[in-house]
Amino acid sequence: RRLGLGPYGPVLFECALARDWAVSGKWSPTSLRAARGPNGIMQVKRSKNRFFMYVESGRNDLIADDSNDVELIAMSPADFFKACSRQQRVGRATDEAYHYYTGKVVDEFPRLAPFAKGWETLVVDRLPGLSADRLAYLSIWLGGHGSATQAHYDVMNNNYIQVVGYKRFRLWPPACHHLMRVYPDAHPRSRKARVDIDGAIKAQPTTGPWASAPPSPRIQSVQLPPPALDVVLQPGDALFVPAFWFHHVEVVDSPRGQGAVGDFKHLAGDKVSAEEEGLSVSLNVFSHSLLTSAAGEILSRPPPILPGEDMEGRTAAYAHLAARLSDELGLGSDFPHELFRARYAALNASSSDNDSFDDERKSAHEDGSDIEKSFDSGGVGTAKAKASCFDLSRVDTWAVTIARDLQGNLAKCVYRDEDSPNSQEITVNTREIEPQDKCSANPSQAVAHLEGVTSVVAAHLLELVALRSFGPLGISRALEAAALFAEKRTKAGAEKLKGSQVGQGAQFAEGHKP
Repeated sequence: RRLGLGPYGPVLFECALARDWAVSGKWSPTSLRAARGPNGIMQVKRSKNRFFMYVESGRNDLIADDSNDVELIAMSPADFFKACSRQQRVGRATDEAYHYYTGKVVDEFPRLAPFAKGWETLVVDRLPGLSADRLAYLSIWLGGHGSATQAHYDVMNNNYIQVVGYKRFRLWPPACHHLMRVYPDAHPRSRKARVDIDGAIKAQPTTGPWASAPPSPRIQSVQLPPPALDVVLQPGDALFVPAFWFHHVEVVDSPRGQGAVGDFKHLAGDKVSAEEEGLSVSLNVFSHSLLTSAAGEILSRPPPILPGEDMEGRTAAYAHLAARLSDELGLGSDFPHELFRARYAALNASSSDNDSFDDERKSAHEDGSDIEKSFDSGGVGTAKAKASCFDLSRVDTWAVTIARDLQGNLAKCVYRDEDSPNSQEITVNTREIEPQDKCSANPSQAVAHLEGVTSVVAAHLLELVALRSFGPLGISRALEAAALFAEKRTKAGAEKLKGSQVGQGAQFAEGHKP
């Protein structure tokens, strides 16, 4: 039975499996130390910044990342738990570092894997003929008070179980990806938000399901809507986070029953030990998402623009492609503009005081003015003229086909038969809980979810086409051209509309002379 934000959003639920894990005592610091053994060393992340992010490595097509302040250190379980305890005692006004650890249970704590029996029942979107362990895995997450994971989205479904301590989850729908100013796909921190979450949230009303405020050109002045769900998990609680939903997670003090499923602090009948105070132990199951598979099929298709052709023509053809795809998907003519501003212009302008898109664009590329000149003189027509060496009908056909197939594939996942074997089901024991958000399952939520995921996938697609066509160092320049083209189209459309209205007014006046 679904609880929370309906069938298209996160679900807070209570299940017997989570309760059993919490009361077993097998995931306490004592048990974790014993499971690793006296010589068991853990590779722990440590940082002065409490907001941790997964950083991808090993790829040769990534943008350089010079801001990684996290170090990986070897610690014994005893030393790790002591370090987490110091975070609790000293609080945030200290030079004490923050610590964070995660890994697959079967690899890091194989002795404890049998005590997580039944985790396969938390797999979502099962595929016929494939066992759960082919699609999913069980992970463990450890951290001290204040340690946090910066807002991000995953491309897998996530069932999260709190076993020891307390964790606060704040969640936003996929449609907020521009507001989150996520790192580009070609960046090691892709899918992670760059905004200051606490500073960006404003307690303002929203309209419609999961509506978002208009984006601001500066990363410091971005205003996020309140989270769609804001909840503190206690031991025995479980939370389902769908693929593509943003979640900002941090270890917190006891909420004293506020916003959680139940008060399970003393499930085992014993008081929380000093070692457990301020410590969080969580387990989660990442599993396959049908939406991700549908998107992956589209992303695997070759782009109509290939390396090696005329650079100026390729850039103009890409701008045309971005505009056509945005139109076909119903994302609005300014979608390429917003994509560049949110991911690339803001990447280099986040610490500046720029107030306009033009300033951000110039700060992103020292030689960006030549792109502007190439579109200034001829406006919208210039891009097509410069792409004359390309068969633009091929670009148009690709955009139309991609848009049709993407919308169709995603819609099949969102509006699928709830009785099918692929239906998103959480087969656990539940009890009725009053949702924090009063949104109920309705068609508008389905539409909002579909539109949000479509927007995220379209952003991935435009970045991927640019990567394949221009390489990692050319993505920003290509998107800049697409952004300028979108800006010119918007202005040209507004002027055309204004001229049409003036003409209609003149005709009306002519026909109504006394």
